[in-house]
Amino acid sequence: MRLLRCIRLCLAGIVIGSASAVAADVLESPDRFAYVIGNSAYETFGGDKIEGSPFNLVTPANDARQYADALARLGWTVLNEARVERATEAIRRELEAALNQITPGSEVVFVFSGHGFSINDTNFIVGIPASGESYASVEEMVSGSIPIDYIVERLDSRDPSRIILIINACGDQPLLDSVGTAPARVSYPNVGAEVLILYSSSPRGVAYDFIDSQERATRDQEENLNSLFTRSFLKQIEEDQPLLAAFTNARIETERLSLKAAAFRGLPPRSHRQIPHIVHDTINGRFNLFDPSATLIEASQSADWRLAPSSCRVNENSLNEALALRDASPNPSKEDLDALRACILQAGLQDLGVDKITFDGARGGVVFSSVSADSAFKKADLVNSISIVRVDGAPDRVTLRDLNQFQEVLYENVRRPGTTMYFTRVGAPETGGGSSFVIHEY
Repeated sequence: MRLLRCIRLCLAGIVIGSASAVAADVLESPDRFAYVIGNSAYETFGGDKIEGSPFNLVTPANDARQYADALARLGWTVLNEARVERATEAIRRELEAALNQITPGSEVVFVFSGHGFSINDTNFIVGIPASGESYASVEEMVSGSIPIDYIVERLDSRDPSRIILIINACGDQPLLDSVGTAPARVSYPNVGAEVLILYSSSPRGVAYDFIDSQERATRDQEENLNSLFTRSFLKQIEEDQPLLAAFTNARIETERLSLKAAAFRGLPPRSHRQIPHIVHDTINGRFNLFDPSATLIEASQSADWRLAPSSCRVNENSLNEALALRDASPNPSKEDLDALRACILQAGLQDLGVDKITFDGARGGVVFSSVSADSAFKKADLVNSISIVRVDGAPDRVTLRDLNQFQEVLYENVRRPGTTMYFTRVGAPETGGGSSFVIHEY
């Protein structure tokens, strides 16, 4: 677990507070964008949503807002501020505007809560009626809907690395008769991005808006009421786990809640369970909504450590190559020396369970501003000196005046067999300070 935590926090680069610099890390976290829609008012009168209409839904607006809030907390840029009650023309127009902000190599999540259906092998999301008070025919509803394939293809036109669609719609009760039931399986042979499409129900399966009327009655103006899938899934996506694992856990919880919803409606629970479904999947299994660096591991394993020193944390071959160059070249070129120091510094900090460092001139030492859970150091510990004992030489002691010295100590001693380093540690003032030693052996 320490290795994964170090990867997570350090692939974005080490924060150091001095004029000294390490080689730039090209494995930067990708830009992450989200587009969120919630549609519920499918039948209106005089512009007002008709309460109790079988066409209307209760929770999509709340779902959309809470998805937007959750994704924003996780570092995603929500491009459309969680739009609600959008007709097809508005969705298309706003999507085109959002595309201008999406950068190549980025990751994009599209979230829709509302009605859906399928015709043959094409899945649709349904916009609210642009004119009139409800859809009068299948043809009118189809013209007021958007194929999911269109959304994937338009997003792919911006050359993102990953596209994720989260569609919260039922698969058994189309808005009008004579259309198919979503979700139908799809394929995208001409799409360059990895694509994952998650659907809140299975083919011909139900998607419940809420559990029962008592639940609705106890929610003040339904502000906090979410659909079964959303309440299950939102809890999972804010955990540090692969998205596919989050979906699996949400699937189990959604199915459990759906048994209560079916019982309230007098439906046979066995045939009216809500079982979320993966419609399409070509995504890296480690992809993580919580943290972009989880999907950078594969890239770091094949990266050139001279350009991406953080790869030395996860790629033993890269680190061994750097160590061999250090040991074989007592006087490397400046370019090689900068790259070697950066690579070996990353590996050394990983060995110590340290994620971020700064230099505190007032306290006089290197501060470990972020550490992993199993590190021998604590957050905000300061190291003001290091003693080094080697099997082939006299002990050496270095009093740290800046980060350059700390980096030099690690560069010279990391992964040298028979070397022991004694770190003089001073605790953070708010924890009472106090000095002690932390010993690390190679």
